[in-house]
Order: sequence, then C-alpha cells, then structure tokens
Amino acid sequence: MMTLNIKSGYFFKPYVIIMSYFMLLFSLIATMISPLAIIFVAIFSFNCFTKAGVEIDLRKRQLRNYITIFFIYKYGRWKSLNKFQYITILTRKPPQIKTDKYTKYDITLLNKSHLKQFRIKRTNTLDEAKEDLDYLASELGLEKTKYKPKGGIYSKNNPLTNPRLRRR
Repeated sequence: MMTLNIKSGYFFKPYVIIMSYFMLLFSLIATMISPLAIIFVAIFSFNCFTKAGVEIDLRKRQLRNYITIFFIYKYGRWKSLNKFQYITILTRKPPQIKTDKYTKYDITLLNKSHLKQFRIKRTNTLDEAKEDLDYLASELGLEKTKYKPKGGIYSKNNPLTNPRLRRR
C-alpha cells in the first residue's frame, strides 16, 4: 500500500501539552496514595501523546486528516482525492504584523473553483514549501496553480453582493 504520511505535530497547543506533562507527573506520584489517580494518568497521557497529521493513500486516491492516539490508533475520515484538481501554496500572515517572521506557507489542495481547500502541510519558509509542492504535485498527479477563487459569495455574478442583479 503506497501511502504518504505527513505529520504536523502535536494535536494540542504547546501550553496544554506542557501542563499535561506536569499533571501526568503529579498523577503518577498520586497513584502511590490513591489508585483512583490512574484515571488522571490516562487523561493527561492522552493529552501528551496525541499527534496529528495528513495521510494520503495513493492507490485508493483518498486522503484524511488524522489524530494518532497513544501512537497506536489513527482516527480520521477518508475523503476522495478526486475532488481536488489543483495544488498551491497559500501564504498565512497574522493580521497587524509587519514582519515576515511569523508568515507561514500552507501547501493546499484546491477544487476546480478553488472554493474547497484541504491543507496538507504548513511550512515556515517559502523555499521548503516550493520543494514540498513540487514533490507532492508529482506524487499526486495534480496541477500546480495560483489561488484564484471563481464564483462564491463575493463574485460579481452573485445577486446578494451585486445590486444590479437584485430583483426589484
């Protein structure tokens, strides 16, 4: 089975994971006092050892966002890869920040109208994003393109946003 597994890191935010490691340590110590602390050990280990990523099955032409629970079980719904025709790099910059230090680059699958998106990977540098884009485009057999949404709520042919097209 030919699959691509792109790991994106921990499922929870870093401050939750750090807090969970401390609470896991305290829960392990508390198990010496009370066996009920095993419940807390299970909860905090779940927070510490749950990771996320994207898995692509090239043979079945399917992909999914998944979380790995305790490094054993991958959970996520499969979607058809045939819904997507293009692959591109989208730039994500936090609002009101002038520097490029916090800019992230998302390698994203797009459908024909570019309105449906599926993020595969996030990188910190544009060079790394371009390398990964070239590799994924060749592996998935998708065309590289620039992001230009067609249609949608803000298009000029939508009567909700274009007053000339409204019925009177």
